[in-house]
Amino acid sequence: MVVVAVGTTLAIVAGMVLNADGALDDPAARSGRVHDLPGLGPTDTVQYAGYVDLDEQSAMFYWAFEHADKTRPLVIWLQGGPGSSSLFGLFTENGPYTVDEHLRLHKREHSWLRHASLLYVDNPVASDFVRFLDGWFRQHPQYLKVDLYITGESYAGKFIPEISYRILECNRGRSWPLTPALHVNLKGIAIGGPWVDPLTQIPAYTSYAFALGLLDGIQKAAADDGMAKVVELISLARYNDSSFLWDDVARGIYRAGGNFSPFDVRDFSSDVAEHDLPYARWVSQPDARKRLYVGSRAFSDGDAPYHALRGDDMMTSLPCLAHALDNVRVLLFNGQFDWVCNHLGVQALLTSADLQWAGKRQFASAPSKTWTVNNVTAGLVRSAASLTYVIVFNAGHMTPTDQPEHALDMIARFINGESFTS
Repeated sequence: MVVVAVGTTLAIVAGMVLNADGALDDPAARSGRVHDLPGLGPTDTVQYAGYVDLDEQSAMFYWAFEHADKTRPLVIWLQGGPGSSSLFGLFTENGPYTVDEHLRLHKREHSWLRHASLLYVDNPVASDFVRFLDGWFRQHPQYLKVDLYITGESYAGKFIPEISYRILECNRGRSWPLTPALHVNLKGIAIGGPWVDPLTQIPAYTSYAFALGLLDGIQKAAADDGMAKVVELISLARYNDSSFLWDDVARGIYRAGGNFSPFDVRDFSSDVAEHDLPYARWVSQPDARKRLYVGSRAFSDGDAPYHALRGDDMMTSLPCLAHALDNVRVLLFNGQFDWVCNHLGVQALLTSADLQWAGKRQFASAPSKTWTVNNVTAGLVRSAASLTYVIVFNAGHMTPTDQPEHALDMIARFINGESFTS
């Protein structure tokens, strides 16, 4: 999957924020209350940041923000990539702050903090995330009393269903790694631009590009042949080979379509590297690292997680998604102009014969309805049983960035159990 894969790992489980050279021996690199931030001054929200140790050699970094109403749900945000930092989502999509070119922080008007406490975690794999959660709830047991929703985008469509499965199994079997009897109130998962099942999503790439006039018939036929070979390699369990071939075919589609952005087909401008974005420079400041309790560990980017997980990129998470649909509420959403995880592919996976869950027939017969926010048409919604599927109009892959007010309305309706059409 051709995504701008940024991030180094903390023993392959954290994102691009923290670059560990050994054991976590810095006393500052532990969880703690954040009282003030460079470019902002004193904070007016309760927030915590730091590490949760996984073993003697590795840990995950997090940053948490507490809603003023302590009974509100806890929403966890996990970035895609694989390996992208969840600080990208915090600062550019749905967190409490944005960063300007002068490295000053500003409050985000449509932050998801308006409806829930927020927890941003760099960048987990499923098994280690269960250990992270166990350790995090030990540090912050007050959040065990509220409902939990796990959210994210893109490659998070692979590991959020797996995390959901592991949480529910640990609850059921009283088998949490550190606190066996721990019970986490997981109520739902929400994934934007979800990358879940390559076999069903890959054929949609050429159809979507052709429908938008980015490919002509001859170009589409050639690209179809390439994508068919990718699918064949996946079917043969040659996952690394399929991923490399996907890269080549996708690049050909970009070039044929005038070098459009895979994240938003309306964008033909040059990409900005993630490490050049203001938030990356903000978090690299020594004073920011101090305030976030990361000690001397530098903020860096790289593509180690992407290469390490390249084969996994082409495996399916459909069984875990089916398990989630049978046990918790699920929100899947697409930006209308997202190519890399486009709505045609997601709708194909929802009708896949390999996705079997109790409410499938009910969902299949449910009509799509218009969703409006403040008298503006925001998108289309189809909802039945435990599943809600939303196409957000005039948005690309990073839906909360492109449509912040509508994304906030969407997540609020989901966690509050409200209808999208009332």
